[in-house]
Amino acid sequence: MSNQKVEHFFGKDTIGWFTEWLSVRRRSSSNRDQYSPHLLYWIKFLEAEGIGFKEATPETFNRYQAWLLNYTSRFNRPLGINTQLNILSAIKVFYRFLHESGHLLHNPAANLRLPKERKTLPTAILTAAEARRLLKQPDLDTVSGFRDRTMLEVLYSCGLRISELRQLKVPSPKGDKTGKASALTGPDDFDPINKTLTIRNGKGDKDRVVPLGETACRYLGEYLAQVRPLLLKEETDVLFLNRYGKTFGVSGICKKLKGYTKAAKIEKTITVHSFRHTLATAMLQRGAELRHIQAILGHDYLHTTERYTRIVKTELRRIQAKHHPREAIDLPDGAIRYRGLEK
Repeated sequence: MSNQKVEHFFGKDTIGWFTEWLSVRRRSSSNRDQYSPHLLYWIKFLEAEGIGFKEATPETFNRYQAWLLNYTSRFNRPLGINTQLNILSAIKVFYRFLHESGHLLHNPAANLRLPKERKTLPTAILTAAEARRLLKQPDLDTVSGFRDRTMLEVLYSCGLRISELRQLKVPSPKGDKTGKASALTGPDDFDPINKTLTIRNGKGDKDRVVPLGETACRYLGEYLAQVRPLLLKEETDVLFLNRYGKTFGVSGICKKLKGYTKAAKIEKTITVHSFRHTLATAMLQRGAELRHIQAILGHDYLHTTERYTRIVKTELRRIQAKHHPREAIDLPDGAIRYRGLEK
């Protein structure tokens, strides 16, 4: 729906050229997919203002920034500062394209100042007990349940981004729904011998190889051998298929995870990204080096991974305050100070 409205407003050819322009600049497919929903806010604003997108001026973008600041969803929720940043970044890139491709003589968004990103510590981190409860929710006696358990195991083992999970590939069957090895062609992101997954075109359009735990490896092997062939409707190299034999949509995965979280009676908002936070925090607590966690998660910079050290420190302080016997003893009245100098 969002793609259709964006194409109708800006022109199908214009959006097609924009997508191609992004591809040449090596923007990942998941990154490209985010532009349509972000441009919808700009369309709403321009329609309310009664002007076309080529008539926008620097002052128009200033008003747009104020409009986003006061925008509320149908649930009466304002946009977070990081969401506003993403929306404004998208429109800035779009108008850069319009200028560079000759659609506009000048770029009215060139001097648009973006809000500063708010760096927050992840909060929705699963405990070991919560993770076990969550993993047990899918019904392993059903095709969809076994597939879902396999996806959860892979997420928990590797800490993949949702775009990376959706893009995992296996050799596609050529005219053979059973997936026999002799009829397979194409890349295979799962290596059962070395127990690894190859993540292609991850964030920043980079590839990496991540280790896959023994449990996740066994589930994935069984899924490929017995379950995925039952989901196949036509030739495809997508690893995780929905009931129609297509690539899982983002909303479909999120809806599944939300249902399992509720069934597991977990009072947290768990997302796919929560598995990344959980993996990093747990590995750090168990003594893993930051550079190894950085490699698994695919962070470009070590300081991105270093924020998990703050989570561990915060958690340790919380545990000490709750369980250390000294913390249960009342402090003496008044200030604590050295009195030796008073003698």
